[in-house]
Amino acid sequence: MVSYSLESAAEPFGKRLGTYLRWSVVLTLWFLLTYGGTNWLASMRHNLFHIYFQWELAIPFVPWMIWAYLSLQVFFMLPLLVLNSAGLSRFGEALALATLIAAAIHLVLPAELGWARPAVVPGYPIFQRFFSFDRPHNLVPSLHVAYSGLTCMVVWNATSAGLVRYIAALWLGLLICSVSLVHQHHLADIASGLVLAAICFQWFRRGTM
Repeated sequence: MVSYSLESAAEPFGKRLGTYLRWSVVLTLWFLLTYGGTNWLASMRHNLFHIYFQWELAIPFVPWMIWAYLSLQVFFMLPLLVLNSAGLSRFGEALALATLIAAAIHLVLPAELGWARPAVVPGYPIFQRFFSFDRPHNLVPSLHVAYSGLTCMVVWNATSAGLVRYIAALWLGLLICSVSLVHQHHLADIASGLVLAAICFQWFRRGTM
């Protein structure tokens, strides 16, 4: 068995950080290409799907949860603490796979958000910048949830440290709640995002055998 956990395979932090940064660049470019491309294609279509229940539209809009939503970028750093460079590379590959699968589904199921986006959110100018580049069509599955779920599963699997595990689990719960409370995703998006995370995590684990 090849171990990706630092508990059994310590190595210099600089080596892990270098691997992490290289994958960050690659995955950012891959995301912009796939997510941006599928969103652009969906924006030109008229047969958009409505994949939500009407009662979901009563879920309140909670502006301050945008900070929880955006904390995914920090959450991504947890694997750096518990994986060696080989594990980080495998994690990067798993994220790339999740992005590819989601892009394929987004092409087949371009969706329309049930909530109307506000033109202005008082006290939160960040929403205007956020809405300017994020079009609400790549909904099912939620990549935000898929990335969050996969990160949590990898961290939980890589360490026996209870504190790290519970921080990851609680943070995941906050991230999942945030995608709905800032009106970015519906329940079907969340559920399918978790399924995608589980699939990619199983692929990740096969590389450790």
